[in-house]
Amino acid sequence: MKKQQYIVFGLNRFGTSVARTLAAAGNEVVAVDQDADRVAQIADDVSYAVQVDVADEDAMSGLGMEHMDGAVIAVASNMEASIVIAMKCKEYNIPQIIATGKNEVHGKVLKKLGVTRVVFPEVEMGARVGKYLTARDFSDWINLSNDYSMVEMAIPSAWVGKTLRELDLRNKYGMNIAGIRINNHMNLQFSPDEKLQKDMQMYVIGKDKDLQHFNG
Repeated sequence: MKKQQYIVFGLNRFGTSVARTLAAAGNEVVAVDQDADRVAQIADDVSYAVQVDVADEDAMSGLGMEHMDGAVIAVASNMEASIVIAMKCKEYNIPQIIATGKNEVHGKVLKKLGVTRVVFPEVEMGARVGKYLTARDFSDWINLSNDYSMVEMAIPSAWVGKTLRELDLRNKYGMNIAGIRINNHMNLQFSPDEKLQKDMQMYVIGKDKDLQHFNG
C-alpha cells in the first residue's frame, strides 16, 4: 500500500501533535514553520522538516505540494498566512485540507476557499472538557459531529450479568455499542449474548441529546 503524504504548516502545539501522529502512523510528513527552533525540535520525528516563511507564496513552491494527499494549516494566529496557504493548497489540488480557524469569520473565509474542514482547537477542547465535567456516568466524551458523540462509560451495576440483547440499548436509549474494553484489551466484536461484567468499560456512540438524557 502506498504511503500517504501530508504537509503540516505551523508547528505550534496543535500542528506538532498532528504531524507526529501522522508520522507515527507510517505516513510521510513534511513539517513546515518559519521558526528554526520548532523545525529542529520535530526534525527527527517526521520525513522532512523545513524552515519556510509560510506567508511567502514563492517560498512554498519547492515543498512538493503537488504530491500531497492532505494538508494541515495550523497558523490561525496569522490569518493572512492561513489564507495564502489555503489558496496554495487548492492551487495544487490537495484533496484534503484541514485548517485551524481564529474565529467564525476566518472559518467562513477558509471554507469559501475550499478548505475541507475548519477546526477551532481551543473551542472544541473547551466543549469536550465541559461535557466531561458534567458527564456523571461517562469517563470521556468525544464529539464525532454536530449531533453525534462517542462516550466511554463503566458498566452500570444494574447491567452487570445481563447481555446487550437483553438490555436493548439501541431501542431504549438510542445508544450503539462501538466496543468493550476488558482490562487493556479492546473487543470490537463483542457478542450480544455475552454477559457484561463490572470491570468492563463500554464505548458508546449516540446522538448528543440521547446521551445527555441518559446522563441526566
